[in-house]
Amino acid sequence: MTEVIRGQVTALRESRNVTFLDIGLPGEASTQVVSKNGLEQPTKTGDIVEATGELGETELSVRRGLGQISLFADSVQTVATNDRPRWPGADTQERYEAQAEYIDMLRRRHTMQRNLHDTLDNDGYVSVDTSILQKTASGAAARTFDTVANFDGRARHLRIAPEIDLKVVMALSGLERVYELGRLFRNEGIDTRHHPEFTNIEAYTAYQTRDEAVDLTERLLNGIASAQGANYDFTNIPKASVAELFHAHDVNFDKILSFIDADDIEGLRAYAVTVGIEDADSKGASGIIDAIIKRRVRPTVDAPLIVDGYLSDQLPLAASLKSDERFADAFQVMLKTAEMVKAYQEEVNPNKLRAKLIRQAGEDVEDAFRNDTRLIDACEMGLPPMYGIGIGLDNFTATITGKPTRKVIPMPIDL
Repeated sequence: MTEVIRGQVTALRESRNVTFLDIGLPGEASTQVVSKNGLEQPTKTGDIVEATGELGETELSVRRGLGQISLFADSVQTVATNDRPRWPGADTQERYEAQAEYIDMLRRRHTMQRNLHDTLDNDGYVSVDTSILQKTASGAAARTFDTVANFDGRARHLRIAPEIDLKVVMALSGLERVYELGRLFRNEGIDTRHHPEFTNIEAYTAYQTRDEAVDLTERLLNGIASAQGANYDFTNIPKASVAELFHAHDVNFDKILSFIDADDIEGLRAYAVTVGIEDADSKGASGIIDAIIKRRVRPTVDAPLIVDGYLSDQLPLAASLKSDERFADAFQVMLKTAEMVKAYQEEVNPNKLRAKLIRQAGEDVEDAFRNDTRLIDACEMGLPPMYGIGIGLDNFTATITGKPTRKVIPMPIDL
């Protein structure tokens, strides 16, 4: 039976009057093509060819018992020539290694996203596509990419988070489990761990407890680690509170709370300077605590760690603990000096949420949440209590694989 094989030439050898070509992708299994009639066009490694012929074994394969199936070609045609190197490098081998690494990244990324979809779909979640070009970008503290729309002359912003839209979807539909895996855009720095355009997943679950949210988080992280071939186990991640971590780094959390309870921002700023926050004068209470975490705590965290005990003002969209309203019902997963996961019980009481957003607007203007009335509207429609989980997939993948973020994104920004 006549067969057709198409693909990239990864190797080409001449032996007497026979030409051998390996067809496939670098780093993956190839098919050997045997041409006794010569090649119809000059062909080199990197070209894409179409070979037609019969399958069988070479005499060498039979003699050695290799069982290697080859295509004995009646015709080999070049369908695309490789006139520009796919991957610049000192030699062909380096180029093929780069291509093989790129292919591996694409396949692992596909498996990672499939694992995430499968986990959530099997748990009864509905995948939702929300808007990317928004009138009001909100749901996180970040700078936006801004433009003006030709169709109405109004400002539009690339989304920095899908959180508000997903909650509106839940309010409109009544669905109790939704998620979105998609791209976010933040007009900020670029380095080995940050990229202005990145892939994120957020999942929202009505009536979910914190323990249940932790369990789901661990399952999602294990699915990502498995797909990436990373040697991490995120089952039963150890836990610590902000207060415990501050104490371990000679920061008096009780003193910080006393300043906050007394509404003594100047006293808090003065204390913050003594623990190394030199720019405290430009920050509010939550900004100071965030800075202490970032500069004193995070650099010491290497293994996975679940951190809770954040103040409510640090997470204005989170519900407060019933036992102490100063604290948010929330947790984050830290790893390798960075925050990998943010999760919290959503504030769905419109009056409490409105008050929290007003307080947040008094923080650093650069980090202030924009007043998005859609979230208040959604809460007034009647949102059930719910937990939300967000994971920045590119940052997390880069961290567990030890690669720069640009190496785990198919098409990074061209610098």
